[in-house]
Amino acid sequence: MTTKYWDGSTDGDLNTAANWTPSGVPEAADDLVFDGRTTQAVDTNLDTFATIDLGSISIKSGYTGDIGAVDGPMEFECAGTVYVAGTGTYYLQCDAGADTDADVVKCIINSTGSVYLSSQANDNTNVAVWTEVQVLAGTVYIQGDSESSDHGGDSGCAITTLKIIPISTCTVRIGDKCVNFQSTDTPMNVVMDGGTLTCSSALGDVQLMGGTLNFGSATIDMATGDDDITTLTISGGTFNWIPQATTGTVLSATPTITNLNVISGMFDASSTKDTASSDPTVTTLWQYGGVLDFRNVFANFAVTTFYYEGGTYYISTGQVLTLS
Repeated sequence: MTTKYWDGSTDGDLNTAANWTPSGVPEAADDLVFDGRTTQAVDTNLDTFATIDLGSISIKSGYTGDIGAVDGPMEFECAGTVYVAGTGTYYLQCDAGADTDADVVKCIINSTGSVYLSSQANDNTNVAVWTEVQVLAGTVYIQGDSESSDHGGDSGCAITTLKIIPISTCTVRIGDKCVNFQSTDTPMNVVMDGGTLTCSSALGDVQLMGGTLNFGSATIDMATGDDDITTLTISGGTFNWIPQATTGTVLSATPTITNLNVISGMFDASSTKDTASSDPTVTTLWQYGGVLDFRNVFANFAVTTFYYEGGTYYISTGQVLTLS
């Protein structure tokens, strides 16, 4: 195991020995460091590490160069931590080769730049999964199925747990179909305590303690299967429920939140669109405090079980809130 520093003394080729200090292309278990010794971008042979398991990657704040491009991310598998603190634009892909399982154990992003994450494999047979992604600062794009042709992946980016715990300005976007298809279409879990997250994919266990979580938006279409959340617990911040359809008015499926717990903060469904079949649904709703805002000119809502312990809730005059 060796620590290899990127110096880019020849060009932007990862597979050139002279571009590394000490000289030599990194091998399995090596630790890679990108720091202030060079501004040379990484732009050639980006699949050099696709078939080896690196020790760690550290992109330090002094590194201002870019890594990869929209049609060519840097491909790797990593047993240790990937730490991103540089000021450039970075396209990073979990990858152990085509149709092969891969994982990145932990990725910490504390950057003033932009970071694009993708998975090379994500289907019913193989998955390249980011086990834990922590976002402290920066702009992060978790690339979805509709972007797969651009970033060279098979499907949406697979992440087990996403933690957004900002120490500075923080914006995250999750594209469509960002679930683990190998593991029975398992969606990612999210812990959020600040910043802004806009999501176009199904989510698992969501803990919102601060910041703004936009589930959908007025300009992002929610595909069938992308519009559900397993458990949403709000103890601070604002959750905007905005599943949107291709037509801009009607969803083909019923957006469903299976378990919704509102302790404090805001659950805002005032911009939810109606569906072609049935009303947007919350299966089990517990309200202990905070605000539930169902006032909406587009949709009625269905709540299967509603336990009310406190807080404020609103519906519009003439609107139907079905409690079954």
